[in-house]
Amino acid sequence: MAETNSNTTIHDAKADERTHPTPVVSGDRCVHGRSPIANCRACVSVCPRMAFSLDDDGLGFDVEACDGCGLCEAVCPEAAIDMEAHVARPLRQASAGDRAFLACEYCIGPTQAARVTCLHAVSLSTLVKLHNQGVRTLFSASADCSACPRNVMTTLRDRVADLARLTQDRGLAPMKLEALALTDWKNVRDEAGRMSRRSLFRAAFKSSRPAVDCHPDAPSADGAGTFDHPQTSEDDPPPGAAAQLAQRDKATLSMMVPLLDPQVCVACGACIEVCAHGVIKLTGIDERAPRYEVDAIGCTGCGLCADSCDVDAIALQAWGAASPAPILLHHGRCRSCSSPFFTVADHATGTDLCRICAQKNGNNKLFQVLP
Repeated sequence: MAETNSNTTIHDAKADERTHPTPVVSGDRCVHGRSPIANCRACVSVCPRMAFSLDDDGLGFDVEACDGCGLCEAVCPEAAIDMEAHVARPLRQASAGDRAFLACEYCIGPTQAARVTCLHAVSLSTLVKLHNQGVRTLFSASADCSACPRNVMTTLRDRVADLARLTQDRGLAPMKLEALALTDWKNVRDEAGRMSRRSLFRAAFKSSRPAVDCHPDAPSADGAGTFDHPQTSEDDPPPGAAAQLAQRDKATLSMMVPLLDPQVCVACGACIEVCAHGVIKLTGIDERAPRYEVDAIGCTGCGLCADSCDVDAIALQAWGAASPAPILLHHGRCRSCSSPFFTVADHATGTDLCRICAQKNGNNKLFQVLP
């Protein structure tokens, strides 16, 4: 459920006279830029103002309809949407690093620390980055979400619960969400800021260099103190929160798993070609034991593998094994065209033609003239 506080009213955003950022979509990352057959509708479905549209011409955007909420950025599986501002980045207490704060824009003014456009625009990847930085408690404040015009399907609490499943699987400490009334939230936030300043002063007396490397923001108008944004860079790991979380080698669970049906798969390799993260791999060729292996930890759930499979042999499963059972393959050479080919081992008996030549039915041309 959405986080609400009965004693908090919706803040008048128009009174702030704010100018909001608009989404910038990376064609290199967006699945619609990589493949014309992509079926992803994440941004289209989540936008409360129907600013995104998808048709035969591709992904469209109505800049006049957008209010800069940032919900689209949070749900994009390939992190292809950039709002070009800290619209949904919680503020982390710089010294201790175990607490972070956020409050929605309808609840506090634009000059106050830890303000985000919407609590539910905080992505799971952002939560993972905070967790990797040591944050274990996330303090939130919000207006009445039930009265908000932004209708969200996945809430901040849902994403914190998803993170809890991932951390439990890897033996990591969980992150908890504390939804507070606005007055209480401000008190906790401001005290964290004062603690941060005191710790930096102590570090300055002990050493010429601070004990904590941070990038302090200027104090807010109401004296919230020094805070640090979660940092991002071009060298970040691939999108997909599970791939970014610590102790990947201990993971047995993945949020999304592409499952290949060996009874249907024709081993064409299209899924391998379209996956930008190497989730489906062809291995074992040198050992003469070829197989398809799936490393689902890197799966973002973009769906391109399923979209590109013309025999519908791939289905995406939520919350499955990080390493499903491999599919054993047979490696042969076509007696007709002499090209090497693979086929699922269970289907290999009597197969000496590649998939293309087998479809020719003994003809030399790859087309048929119909009467």
